[in-house]
Amino acid sequence: MEYDAFGIDMNEARDRFDESARMIINALETGFIEGNGPYYPQKRTEIRPQPPYSFKDKLYSVAMSPDSITAAAQLGARMMFFVQFALERHLPLVESYRHQYLQKHGTSALPPLAIDFVVCDRAAGRGSTLAGKHPARETAQTSA
Repeated sequence: MEYDAFGIDMNEARDRFDESARMIINALETGFIEGNGPYYPQKRTEIRPQPPYSFKDKLYSVAMSPDSITAAAQLGARMMFFVQFALERHLPLVESYRHQYLQKHGTSALPPLAIDFVVCDRAAGRGSTLAGKHPARETAQTSA
C-alpha cells in the first residue's frame, strides 16, 4: 500500500532497497552520497554535518526472506528477524546469513538479533487476551 500511494510498482521494492541501502551506507562511511543507479541517480554531494564516526558493526537489517538475508549479508549489516515460529525453524535462515556474510566479508557475522513481541498487564490472563487481539490482528492485516 505504501508503494501504491506513490504510484510505484511494488515489484521494484527489492531493487530500490538494494540501490538506496548501498548509497546510504557508503555515505555514512565517506561523508558523501552519490549514485548512478536507475532509481536514485545522485551527483556526489557532501553530507553535513559529516558522520561523526564509522557505522561499521552498528548497522542492522531485518532479514526474513532469502532475498533480504542476502541483502543484509552483502551490506555487512547485523541480521534481525521477528520470531514467527520455533527458533529451530529460523536456524537455516540464520546459517544462510552467516555463510553469505563470511563469504562476502571474510569474517564471522555478529550474532543475529531475534525480536519477539511481549504484552504485559496487571490482570492475570489479560496480557494473553490483549496479545491475541492486537499484535495478532496487525500481523494478519499485514500478511493479507
